[in-house]
Amino acid sequence: VLRYDATSLDTAQPSKQPTPLPSDAPVTPNPTVFPSKSPTSSPSITCGNGVCEFQESSASCLADCSNLDFITTDVGNKGAEGAMFFVKALRDLTVKSFEFYGVSGNTNLVQIYTKTGKYEGFEKSVDGWDLVYDNPSVTLKGREELTSIGSLDTFVSIPEGSIQSFYLYTPSKLIYDAGSSDSSEGSLYSTDGTTIEFYEGVGVSLFFADADPSNIWSPRVFKGVIRYDVVDQLTSSPTRALTSPPSQAPITPEPTTSPSAQPV
Repeated sequence: VLRYDATSLDTAQPSKQPTPLPSDAPVTPNPTVFPSKSPTSSPSITCGNGVCEFQESSASCLADCSNLDFITTDVGNKGAEGAMFFVKALRDLTVKSFEFYGVSGNTNLVQIYTKTGKYEGFEKSVDGWDLVYDNPSVTLKGREELTSIGSLDTFVSIPEGSIQSFYLYTPSKLIYDAGSSDSSEGSLYSTDGTTIEFYEGVGVSLFFADADPSNIWSPRVFKGVIRYDVVDQLTSSPTRALTSPPSQAPITPEPTTSPSAQPV
């Protein structure tokens, strides 16, 4: 049996010099009583970076916020004389043109109609719609190439948060997609996340379905491009009526020409 005294175990030799005393003052400076007078600089806005930032519009940066193109879908092989759908503006927008795929290549009439709000209940009649493009001789490029129509006859302004419907019509027929199997008419189909949302619509045989609901196909997704500008928020128009004219007589009575008989 090994016996030993615990005090005989090897221990580290004590250091020759003691550790320094703690400093009187803390190492870190005391916090300031008041915040700095000037905040940090705001992030810079760069016109020409390809992004229409929230502080930008076509008025301040044409390169980023003008003639934007939103591709609704690049698939689809179905078609009819018309496609009807609606969009929602996430910024103040001005729609300036459309491009689409035709069923065949030829020259024919193209018309575009629009209305404020959703098109529901207006699929079978031109009543309630505004004609914003009417060209009897557009050259349609067919299924493999986008047909460009140039500028709309009347640009369409859509305030931020508003919904606007469109109806594109040509007797030569245009292409659209059947839509996804797990969605329905009126469902959000695509968005760029900052300026516009595009919703699934309907295909329309004949002109406004010839007032026959059996000529409306749902859901359908317009295959093409929407061209638009991001614009500055419109200010309210001044009131036409002027403020009331001043009264002809002074408000206070005129002073008397002679003093009162008795002093006050």
